[in-house]
Amino acid sequence: MRKRVLFASCPASGHVQPLLPLAAAFRDAGWSVAFGVGPEFVETIATDGYSVFPVDGTTGEWFAELERRTGAPPGEGLAPDEILPWFVPRLFGAIGAERMVDDFVDAIRSWQPQLVVYEQTAFAAPLASAVCGVPSVHHAFGPLYDRSIMEPTSDAVAPLWRQWGLEPPPLAGLYDHLCLTVCPPSLETPRVCPPDIAQPLRPVPMDTVGTAGLPDWIADLPDRPTVYATLGTVTNDPSMFSTIVEALAGEPINVVLTVGNDNDPAAVRPVAENVRVERYVAQSLLLPHCDAVVCHVGSGTMFGTLINGLPMVALPRGADQFVNADRCVAAGAAVRLWGDDLHPAALRDAVHSVLEDDRYRTAARRLAGEIAEMPSPAEVASTLAARIDP
Repeated sequence: MRKRVLFASCPASGHVQPLLPLAAAFRDAGWSVAFGVGPEFVETIATDGYSVFPVDGTTGEWFAELERRTGAPPGEGLAPDEILPWFVPRLFGAIGAERMVDDFVDAIRSWQPQLVVYEQTAFAAPLASAVCGVPSVHHAFGPLYDRSIMEPTSDAVAPLWRQWGLEPPPLAGLYDHLCLTVCPPSLETPRVCPPDIAQPLRPVPMDTVGTAGLPDWIADLPDRPTVYATLGTVTNDPSMFSTIVEALAGEPINVVLTVGNDNDPAAVRPVAENVRVERYVAQSLLLPHCDAVVCHVGSGTMFGTLINGLPMVALPRGADQFVNADRCVAAGAAVRLWGDDLHPAALRDAVHSVLEDDRYRTAARRLAGEIAEMPSPAEVASTLAARIDP
């Protein structure tokens, strides 16, 4: 009988996608693979040939519940360093874990996997695994959360552990067992995960859709630096597109701006000759043709940029993006703009800085080298398999 592994995720693309490379590695090694994911991801995951167990709710529903509980727009007025310590315990701990735990327990009991792999905000998964007596592995998707985030989160989920008759573990159980760390050493949170349970895992972009390839027009871009600009799939603020276009229109560079599937490229005006606006281009295919990136610094875009050794101009908007931006700036690979500092002239100067100052590219290439030295998903899948069945 083929061994089985269940991947567990909150219902957000930036949480599901980082699991896909390791899932594919297990599948290629002959394992049966299933996902416990939100309803909007069921069709996509099933198309890849995996079994799927839907779990309750969407992040939109979670946010609505959070607003109902707090009586105000969630996170209103928070400073950047307050965002994760406020949101993670409330949204993913108190609400998300409660919504998902029954479905995760049902999935484990019905499918009977030998291993559960869960992303770092799926706090119901280590509980469900403990209830069912199945080994679990914590799969990070960015820098590990420090104690300022994990201690209040542990308090938030402790009642849920007690409801299932279990003593709540420290730090929500995330660092009680093997932890797959995806950050290169220069970006990782220090002294959070005990060294004996940390297993590095090379981040691998998986953002192509179906048979999508690189658009033909890429080959026809003028022979000059190319800058990719994106705000990801969640934080697409249309006003920011205008800022980017105003900053870079007419500059001696090619600009490829993607606005996301929910926005209309035709609404971005005015567009200069050197700016190409698209809904979506698979960045793993586009980035090798680029010289720098302007982005929100979501983990997927951050890793894709650094894997290609590209410097970036970081425009963090929320979630973990401020942490990611600060780590990249500290490593010398990025310039960060936010708040009153973010305006067209400053953005234009920042783009020229990362293109023309070799120190940014040198730092980005150093980080690319660190990532390349991390074990591949296939190697880590083999390591996990050996731990389960030595």
